[in-house]
Amino acid sequence: MKLLHQLNDREIPLCLLFNRINHWKPVSLFFAAVSRLGDGVFWYVLMLMLPLIYGWRSTGFPAHGAGGADGADGLQIAENLHRAGAPLQP
Repeated sequence: MKLLHQLNDREIPLCLLFNRINHWKPVSLFFAAVSRLGDGVFWYVLMLMLPLIYGWRSTGFPAHGAGGADGADGLQIAENLHRAGAPLQP
């Protein structure tokens, strides 16, 4: 229990610092932009652009991703894109 109190004593000032930093306009705008990237619109546009970038053989991948791809599915998508001629990024 003592360890939890010590962690809490260190966490509260850190949280307050991050809260103060987030009140700076550039920082707040940055996190708002990152949050917006997590919204569906960005990902749907990205999925619609795959055929334009990698050709029509990649049209099955956005449908697969829209169905709720997990990590293993993501690896399968990357492998299929590589087979379609897309370079793999490390």
